[in-house]
Amino acid sequence: VLFSRKFYYRKYHVILLMTCAIFYCRKYERELAANTENSETISNLKISNSKLETQLRSCREKQHKSTVALDKYRDQTESKLTNNKEDLFRVTAERDSIRYEYEKLKSEMRGIDQHFFDEVEDLKYALQESAKLNKIYEKTLTSVCKKSKVNYQEALLKVMSKHSVP
Repeated sequence: VLFSRKFYYRKYHVILLMTCAIFYCRKYERELAANTENSETISNLKISNSKLETQLRSCREKQHKSTVALDKYRDQTESKLTNNKEDLFRVTAERDSIRYEYEKLKSEMRGIDQHFFDEVEDLKYALQESAKLNKIYEKTLTSVCKKSKVNYQEALLKVMSKHSVP
């Protein structure tokens, strides 16, 4: 009986060990499958992470280029704005100067009436008549100089030198 009991315990232990071994083998296979699946997931995540890092680098480069371009554009715009302000200041000063001159001339023109223009016309007519008369006098003087045998140009120079204003 003792032998059979020992045999029974040994058999029981062997069965128990085999059951545990089968249990742990299955557990190992499940863990191995889970590990394999996790390894694939990790590998896929690393690939995805690498792609995202590349995209991030690319986006940062684009952002840097955009920032540089924006800074350049801002500087150009500020420069143009400064130039435009200077031009505006210059044009405004010129406009004010012209406006002042216009108002000055306008106030002077208030004193000019139709009588003034009539006087100007009379003076123009008198000047034309005087020019005609001067030509007649010059011809007469030339003919008198010829008859007297005096050089007209020399006589004219002497008269001009005596009556010239210093």
